[in-house]
Amino acid sequence: MLRDRAAASTQKSLVGFELGGVGYAIDISKVVQIVNPLPMDRLPRLPPHVLGVAEFRGDVVPVVDLRSSFGAERGAGREKWIVARTRRGLVALVVDAVTDVFGTRGAELKPPPELGAYAERRALLGVATHGDRRTFVLDLEKLGVVTAAVEAAP
Repeated sequence: MLRDRAAASTQKSLVGFELGGVGYAIDISKVVQIVNPLPMDRLPRLPPHVLGVAEFRGDVVPVVDLRSSFGAERGAGREKWIVARTRRGLVALVVDAVTDVFGTRGAELKPPPELGAYAERRALLGVATHGDRRTFVLDLEKLGVVTAAVEAAP
């Protein structure tokens, strides 16, 4: 029993990525695939941070630019898309780079910082220390830009 708990705590459970030089992560169970940018169609009247839609494995998915929704500058790396599953459907998240897959080594997430009325604060599950840097762990189900994009998708 103790061995099972120790093994579970060291599992790689988060996918790390960067937006404007800041580290973020999402639960690996939400990630369907990490891909290079796909051909995309821009549609009128989409929410501001939705770049358009793309076909992924036969599904049409909204493409959300997390950089612009977080106010981050475009990074120097090669852009990647994280295709993720939410309760409402698939979404492609545009990020500067996917950094790694990691676990918290059994440590609890630190509580998210108090950020006042910052709209996306409720989507911060907590802060993980990974190597020598902080990584902000996000809950896709509470990230407003993602839920709005999936609801608006054709």
